[in-house]
Amino acid sequence: MSMFRLIALMVISRGLAAHNIAVRDEWIVDGGYTHETALKAARQLLSQSPLPEAVFATDSLKLMSIYRAAAEKNIAIPQQLAVVGYSNETLSFILTPAPGGIDVPTQELGQQSCELLFRLISGKPSPQNITVATHMTLK
Repeated sequence: MSMFRLIALMVISRGLAAHNIAVRDEWIVDGGYTHETALKAARQLLSQSPLPEAVFATDSLKLMSIYRAAAEKNIAIPQQLAVVGYSNETLSFILTPAPGGIDVPTQELGQQSCELLFRLISGKPSPQNITVATHMTLK
């Protein structure tokens, strides 16, 4: 599992714990990096009983796989399953209904990264932590 996915899992686990929801092992499915592995993971996740109320996809490949597996199993999104991923404008136009998403300001991340790099190169003091606000869109 990638460092990004581990961090996402940690953040999600903390959020669930803050609402007194225990994280169950069967809720965490690694979809890998190919369409085949992502679809297999989505099918596994959507075969659980009871069906999860909501799923979070860590990337576009997994998001598309969840939609496909849900269609195969006649699971209605969002009536039977809420789906959230990182916002992707293109997929929001393709997938019906459009998924909810976490908007990550990639341009601001890039600018902050460059500014930090230039400060480090020039020997100027640089912050240890930089926070960039995200926004969640529910649909």
